[in-house]
Amino acid sequence: MKSRQAIGRLLIAVALAGAGAARAETPPPFDPGKAAAAARIKDPAAATRAYLESVPNDRREKTKAYATGNYVLDVVDALWTVAVMAALLGFGLSARMRDRAERLTRRKPLQTAAYCPPLSRCAMVMRCTWRP
Repeated sequence: MKSRQAIGRLLIAVALAGAGAARAETPPPFDPGKAAAAARIKDPAAATRAYLESVPNDRREKTKAYATGNYVLDVVDALWTVAVMAALLGFGLSARMRDRAERLTRRKPLQTAAYCPPLSRCAMVMRCTWRP
């Protein structure tokens, strides 16, 4: 038992040391000297401009492209969610789940509690075709 614990500790130590070594080799995405100078500027707008100047142009372009891609994915995800909910309504699945919940109990809060899990499951199954 003690040997298993020792091996486990050794594996954790090796993994942590490897992660630290990989992090140490990666250069920062900005010029540290320029960023430090930007931190000393009192005007927020000027400090922001100074910091952005410390980031290389190619790195800034990659960041902008990444952000734009995320915005597009957010819009597509919202549209996909609307389409999934419209399909659940259009094909009558939502009404069937509601009717089943109404048959289970007469109390509205319990009907809602009985309706939500099946609706969530159906929506999740239909949405998982989109989720990366």
